[in-house]
Amino acid sequence: MKVIVVGGGPGGYTAAIRAAQKGYDTVLVEMGALGGTCLNRGCIPSKIFRRSADIAEDLKKMDVFGFDKTQIPVFSMASLQARKQGVVRTQQQGIKGLLDANKISLVQGEACLAGP
Repeated sequence: MKVIVVGGGPGGYTAAIRAAQKGYDTVLVEMGALGGTCLNRGCIPSKIFRRSADIAEDLKKMDVFGFDKTQIPVFSMASLQARKQGVVRTQQQGIKGLLDANKISLVQGEACLAGP
């Protein structure tokens, strides 16, 4: 029996893994990047940006922690974006590794249901 899972977000890839573990020939269809909105545009990027904002707040009182306020660090949005992309890419590769380890076929494309 074949199982087709539509969407490679947190619910989709875990459902595909579970189906494969149960012995089903499993295919995962994803039109975008693995990980869905949470990994690519939502939860994970937001947490990365939030952590940088928290550090920026701590830097306002760096002298309290013994740091010289005359040596103000310089913020780089490009560096923050690169960090975010690195974390997202690592997580995407981890999901792909789980799919491969469970012998799940990945189809890059759009899926639609032909009937009820």
